[in-house]
Amino acid sequence: MMAGKGVAGVILVSIFFAACTKEKIAVQPVTIEGNWEGKFGYGTDQKGYPYAFHIKPGGILERIDTSGNVTGTGVWEMSNKMFSGIYNTNGSIFSLLAAFDDRQGKLLGNWGYGNSASDGGTWEMVKKRRKQVR
Repeated sequence: MMAGKGVAGVILVSIFFAACTKEKIAVQPVTIEGNWEGKFGYGTDQKGYPYAFHIKPGGILERIDTSGNVTGTGVWEMSNKMFSGIYNTNGSIFSLLAAFDDRQGKLLGNWGYGNSASDGGTWEMVKKRRKQVR
């Protein structure tokens, strides 16, 4: 009888440890389309001024202010995980160039005036996640 309890105990412990093994969860790549929020700085100044875009399908780009209003419109494209865009806000033209990290959902790059994406400063954004409804 004692041997039967010992075998049953070993089986239960084995089942417990098998159930507790960690699974690797695959990271789902992030798509570029969606709402993005972050900060920008002038030159090398990284004070973190608010910066947000709505990157829409079909190459449409919207600059969004802190209240959620569209304050600029333009176009974007992606090539080899490099995001580029140009937009007009209040009569001023701005250009963008950034590396797109689809694993972490990040954009990190430079911005500039007119057709130059390098004479303004740097910027970074993360994609806003959709809230889960429970």
